[in-house]
Amino acid sequence: MQVDMSKENLLGRKQYLLQIRQLCFKNIKVICLVGMGGICKTTIAKATFIDIKHMYDASCFVEIAQNNGDSYSISCNILKQFKFEEKPKDLNEAQEILKSFFIKNKIILVLDDVKDQSQIEVIPMDVISTSNGKSIEEYSMMIYKINIEELDEVSSIELFNSYSWRHQEKLDNEFVEVGTKIVKACNGLALSLKVMGAFLRGQKRLRYWEQALQRLKRRRDLDGDENDSDYKIWNILRISFDNLKDIEKKIFLDICCFFCNDVYPQGMKKKRALQIWAKNKEEEELEEDMDCILNTLIQKSLVKIDNKGILSIHDQLRDMGRMIVEVEAKYKSTRIWNMNKQPIHKSSNQVSNIDLI
Repeated sequence: MQVDMSKENLLGRKQYLLQIRQLCFKNIKVICLVGMGGICKTTIAKATFIDIKHMYDASCFVEIAQNNGDSYSISCNILKQFKFEEKPKDLNEAQEILKSFFIKNKIILVLDDVKDQSQIEVIPMDVISTSNGKSIEEYSMMIYKINIEELDEVSSIELFNSYSWRHQEKLDNEFVEVGTKIVKACNGLALSLKVMGAFLRGQKRLRYWEQALQRLKRRRDLDGDENDSDYKIWNILRISFDNLKDIEKKIFLDICCFFCNDVYPQGMKKKRALQIWAKNKEEEELEEDMDCILNTLIQKSLVKIDNKGILSIHDQLRDMGRMIVEVEAKYKSTRIWNMNKQPIHKSSNQVSNIDLI
């Protein structure tokens, strides 16, 4: 598991790491991190896990999306990380093995992105979990819930600046003024600040920053549901997508729909993805060209490559990309990533064929 422990990535978040560590010393059984998407719950959970796992006999970090949220798959994943070679025949047997192992050992287990109460109930004891809150409201064990708040203004500005200007030189007052307004429009959401900062990186024309601010304001005004946090953050992230070239948009949407861990659990390696895109090219792009396109997405903080060469993307960016494919005329039904789900619109002859063999 890879996590960015850089100073920028943990700005305004170290107090949560300290709080969780203290709770673990107090033997709190279940800790739940609650907050909207893009607010750094997973970053905090991973950083804490790395920081304190030495205190336990065994440790395990499970990304729920990689197991399709299935209780049996989650249990098998946990057992595999605990070095159990034989796969249990069913969920009951898996739970019995886990219960026995947990009784004999001091365990730390992190479940990332819990959305359903049943995903928690498969675990018999100590858990640190990131969750949306609703899934734990009726869980029988006492839970310590930590609400992850938006970044304060000082941390937000520092994070935005670290991505937009990289501390290269002092900004003119005009840039500082516009940048502060952009930061305010990002509402303290770390993912939005990173993406907007990367979008403006290296742009030395004030007009470019002002246009970005105006587009942020327009999208916020057009937001139809003030209570829907997903749409709020998508409206911010969409600005970076809109400024991509057509081929860059296609590659980004392919990653959102086909190369995420909920569709491709074993992880899509960068090298393999480049081969697939080159093989399925509509134009005469070479693999080297596709590599340049992918690097552009990485530089804009839209996509990441881990230390094993695996493509990854934040779930908010993934969901935004899938929503674009589902509802916008240009992309409607061009990609189908869930064969168990009927397309929102009638079948289209524009559906992309991606050869994964």
